[in-house]
Amino acid sequence: AQDIAAQSVALSWLTVLDAPISGALAMEVAADGRFAALNGTLEIGPGALDTAAGMAPTRFRRAKTYFRYDDSKEKLTFDEIVLDSRAAQLRASGHAYLSGRSGRRVEALVGQVRFSEFALDPPGLFAAPAVFTGGALDMRVQLEPLAVDIGQLVLTEAGTRYAASGRVAPGSEGWTVALDLETPSLGRDRLLEH
Repeated sequence: AQDIAAQSVALSWLTVLDAPISGALAMEVAADGRFAALNGTLEIGPGALDTAAGMAPTRFRRAKTYFRYDDSKEKLTFDEIVLDSRAAQLRASGHAYLSGRSGRRVEALVGQVRFSEFALDPPGLFAAPAVFTGGALDMRVQLEPLAVDIGQLVLTEAGTRYAASGRVAPGSEGWTVALDLETPSLGRDRLLEH
């Protein structure tokens, strides 16, 4: 992933991955020779997030994305994002803008993602996976060091809405999660399910 990330600013977000990647990329060059756009399909994994924080790797089984990049807007459009890991499985689409661009390096991505499928099952946390029928996420992903600022995360399940905001970052002891949560009142049985 690191080798591919170094090829174009449009692929800089891959620097956080340690995984084999295969796929296809099509680049568009403007009449004056400038890089204009990139379209790609990437199959990723198995691999891990390269947190560079001294913690054990966060592994995933596979990931896949179809994306487009418009250099004039510094915008990535993800037509599909698929992730399969022990802790989560998801299918989503969305977009992100490059932030803090310097040459082929980017400090962060600022974007929005819409989930069409989302299942959450961190080891040892739930009695059964939490399966959501939809949702959306507004976020800023800082690449070095890795950290995710969540402006708003909304997940829906059977007509119930769950919302959160906060920050997630790796540390030497594992993931540090600081979230403000908004949930409807839950009965004892419903709470124990998740």
